[in-house]
Amino acid sequence: MNQFWVDPESLSRSGHGYAEVQSRLDSLRTRIIGLSGRYALSSFGDDEEGREAWQGFTDGNDQFAGSVQQYSGAMRYISDGLRQNGADYGNSADQADAMSREFLGSGGDGAGSSRGPTARKPDVPLEPGIQEQAPMAPDTGSRKP
Repeated sequence: MNQFWVDPESLSRSGHGYAEVQSRLDSLRTRIIGLSGRYALSSFGDDEEGREAWQGFTDGNDQFAGSVQQYSGAMRYISDGLRQNGADYGNSADQADAMSREFLGSGGDGAGSSRGPTARKPDVPLEPGIQEQAPMAPDTGSRKP
């Protein structure tokens, strides 16, 4: 028999590691953005080569900061998804447990409702023109050709 089981608490906790990485990436991005302010255009010189070097530095810095932001967003997405899935599985398990307790507490045994028999009246056909029949006797294999 194939079975599928999820530990909701462990699934939710597994999202914490991704949230931690996301927080570190956000911190890194803040420091990366701060580099542009720390190194002003004057650090590269005011001639043509200095301005080109400055532009190359800021373009590369911005691109790197954007990549870090994308990875941070991916980590947040994974973290939130794991936490939400853990909560959803936990809620499903709680609801299933509550339904089982309710079913068992009402006298249910899997054979029908505990509110009494639900059999049809014998004179009511299943479908128009079809009458209820007695069950067939089991085949004992004693047929003669």
